[in-house]
Amino acid sequence: MGSKAHNHEPPFDIKFKILLLGESTVGKSSIMRCLTGKQFSPGLMGTIGVDFEKITYVIQGKTVMLEIWDTAGQERFHAITKCHFRDSKAFIFIYDVTNPQS
Repeated sequence: MGSKAHNHEPPFDIKFKILLLGESTVGKSSIMRCLTGKQFSPGLMGTIGVDFEKITYVIQGKTVMLEIWDTAGQERFHAITKCHFRDSKAFIFIYDVTNPQS
């Protein structure tokens, strides 16, 4: 196993693609920023289409790469985001506890 597609990508033993899903404005981008060690920004712009970040960990001597994909919550982007479901290992569904409709 390992990365062969891009030379600028760090080598890894295992890769997991994780999608963040949920309605618009529930905080998917903010959660992705927290997961990847970036500073929380309350005025963060909404995602258009998809955005992703990579983070690596060494666990029991193996390098694990997480690709965390932030999908747009707006209905008009659903066709775009569906193609990114392929090869995903996990989905995290995010909702706003103050908004039952989310």
